[in-house]
Amino acid sequence: MRGVREKSELGEFTISRRLTARLGALILKKIEVSHAVIEAAVPASALEKLLLSPTVLGELTPDLLKEAGASAGLGDEGLVLDLADSEDGWRIIALEEELLAEKAWGEDVESAAAGGPAPARPLARTRPAADGAGAAGLFDENRLKELKVTLFTSADPEAKIEALRLLCYSPLPPEEKAEVLLQGLQDVSAEVRAESAGLTALVGLDASAAENLRTMATGAEEDRAFASERLAVYAREGRGHAAMMAVTALVAALRNDPSAVVRRACLRSLEESAAFLASNTHRATELIRMLLAHLGKDYGTLATPARRLFVRLAELIPEVVSATIWEEVEATPDRRVRVMLLTVLGDIPGTDARRLAAAMAAESARSEERGADFRSFATYFHKLGVEAIRALVAVYPSADQSQRKYLVHLLDDICRYGQVTPEAKEEVALLFKRYLSGASRDIRISIMSTHVVSDRNLSDDTRRDLAGLFLENVHDVHMPTDIDNVEYTVSHMGMAAVDPLASRLGDHYPDGERVRSAKLLGELGRHEGFLALSEETGRTLEGLLRTLEKRRMEGFPETGAVLVAEGKIASSPSVGRNAVNIVTRAALEELERKGPDAFVYEALGWAASSTKAAPGFIKKALQALYAMLDAPEVDIVPESRLEGDTKVFELGDEAGFYTDLLPAAMKGLELVYLGHARASGLRNTIVGFLLRKWQEVITGKHVWGPGNVTEMVQVLKRIAAHSSTDSGHRLAVLKLLGKRLYNIPVMLAVGDILKADASSGEIARVASAVAVALLKRRDAEGRFNEDERTEILEVLGEIVSREHLDTETAGTDRLRDTLIETLFAGLRDSVPGVYQALSPLRSVDWLPEKVRQSIAERLADYESIVPYAPS
Repeated sequence: MRGVREKSELGEFTISRRLTARLGALILKKIEVSHAVIEAAVPASALEKLLLSPTVLGELTPDLLKEAGASAGLGDEGLVLDLADSEDGWRIIALEEELLAEKAWGEDVESAAAGGPAPARPLARTRPAADGAGAAGLFDENRLKELKVTLFTSADPEAKIEALRLLCYSPLPPEEKAEVLLQGLQDVSAEVRAESAGLTALVGLDASAAENLRTMATGAEEDRAFASERLAVYAREGRGHAAMMAVTALVAALRNDPSAVVRRACLRSLEESAAFLASNTHRATELIRMLLAHLGKDYGTLATPARRLFVRLAELIPEVVSATIWEEVEATPDRRVRVMLLTVLGDIPGTDARRLAAAMAAESARSEERGADFRSFATYFHKLGVEAIRALVAVYPSADQSQRKYLVHLLDDICRYGQVTPEAKEEVALLFKRYLSGASRDIRISIMSTHVVSDRNLSDDTRRDLAGLFLENVHDVHMPTDIDNVEYTVSHMGMAAVDPLASRLGDHYPDGERVRSAKLLGELGRHEGFLALSEETGRTLEGLLRTLEKRRMEGFPETGAVLVAEGKIASSPSVGRNAVNIVTRAALEELERKGPDAFVYEALGWAASSTKAAPGFIKKALQALYAMLDAPEVDIVPESRLEGDTKVFELGDEAGFYTDLLPAAMKGLELVYLGHARASGLRNTIVGFLLRKWQEVITGKHVWGPGNVTEMVQVLKRIAAHSSTDSGHRLAVLKLLGKRLYNIPVMLAVGDILKADASSGEIARVASAVAVALLKRRDAEGRFNEDERTEILEVLGEIVSREHLDTETAGTDRLRDTLIETLFAGLRDSVPGVYQALSPLRSVDWLPEKVRQSIAERLADYESIVPYAPS
């Protein structure tokens, strides 16, 4: 019996190309296969599967061969293989029955079966080594070149597979075989990649690595994704050929795999393998470029994991990644890719700030408003500070019209929250000033909603000019809240805004402009008087008071509005005693002359709130305010008239008693109370009066209507929650408001007052009592009424966050635990505000560790289900 050692002998058999290559590989290992075995190894047979298994190419022994045969299912076909040794160092794989027949007949079984004479050749015979003349004839230099050309250039997968097999079984050194396999592993054909995977044992890869490489090529989607994770282990640990082949297979899958799931898994594995990738900068650069080419085709799938990979590589080789990305930013036509790459550059330490700011600004200017991805630059602009300001100001004139509004707000935000110099803020303000004069209405409105224009780092001239432009263009704004914002900004521009405002008090301006200017001067004076306490400020404000008084005396569209403005300025500690008393006297005289007037009541409140007001004037002011609130209610008789066939009802002037006079008087008392922090006797009188009035309202002695009742609640809340209010007044307000705890505005006011005082003692007992009272409003199933559940849980959230609670009286022993469980019930139903109430409790040090840990675990479970939970 003899085995096959020449390729020409295989012509008579029907075997696969791969098995042909495997037989050549076995010859190199000095293993021959008998004719009978080859004859039985038809395609798809168990015998073929055995001969192609990695076991045969390994350190083969008779026992291993029999075990592999059993695993391959040879027993089902009645076949048993054995491995026999020869005298010249060769071994032969033969059927066990062949070896027995040779002993029995003493002849070559294959030759006898063919009918020819059996050559006198025992099983052990002399055979030249595979690298001798026979192998040289099979794999000469020209043949090797032809095979490599086929592998690298052919479009025929079968031809590539044959070339791959022959090259791997040729006498090439291991390193060259590894290069051949790497080429095969990145082939576009899955069959070629799978064949390469199966041959990797020739360069030392273990069976697990080979199987994962094969699965990456031809496995099911789920298996391919899992295989990509397994291959990351080889790359991460840098296991020689295995690492390189693993990375090659992952990159090939990125190029060729149709599954988004698999491609994302490959990117995650490459991110884990970043250290190995970074060890070869050329390889890393090529990977970045390849990924960018594919990003344009499948941005949604690849963008996020690709960005993580880029950032990870940048941590290891920042100069290489930065240089490569800058080249790609300037070359890629895809805006989404450019935006993503610029954010990667923003995360690389040492990136040229000026260059980055210029690139981001240019991208922002030419992007479309609906393409919001460029807004990811905002965080980087804030970090870039001055460089961002310069770049954005430079591109603004050439920006798309739809983008200019966004750039206005972006510049304003950078000035407010970024590290920006006064000079940079001035540059932004000058840009706004230029475009307020001739830009579209939308742009003007956007600029008038900014805050940097009132920044005190701006020059007086710039703020003065901007104030004038704001007042000229405020008519473009129609929404009341937007108008309020513009007026607030002007009133906070400082003394530089006084001249533009004062100039509009004259009668050559429309009445509405004049009244607005008076109101804004009052706000400006009040703000500046508290902001800058100095003699110079005092002189300026007193001069402003004289200007307003003069206009009022000459006749003004709304005298009361001017008087309120004077009262606000007079409330400032910068204004002298004499000026305060003049304003207070004027308000009292106006009240005597005109009778009840909402403007006058408010003016009295502001002027009398000054600590410099004369006690006599304060007493008269309070008497007037008390009298208004003690006044008997008026009857409102609607008047009717016909408009065509429709009867229209109108309320008379008496309705102003409820809509204007009562709220103004309450506001006046609040101002006087809060303005006299040291006058305890005065405060006692005011809070005592307000509480008496509240008692009369809730007992029905006064019938004010819901609006006035709510206003009274708000006044009491603002007084009780103020930091200067003593605990006695706060406690008194809480106890009386608690009598109407079922009223939602009252309930919320109580919560705000409790939040203002976290001390122990009486306030803690009131907080516990409020919590118990609210918990009693649950029904038999433990649920609150849906109409008030949100508000109740908001108040309970305020109470549970208090360090001090009364837990000793009846019904309070486990109060905090009950409140926490109640809030978690609300969290399960996604009640607004509950998460924000519970979240801080996991880190407060006054709760027991066990309780904090339980809260943290339960919130973590919630966050895993609702990842967008607000922080």
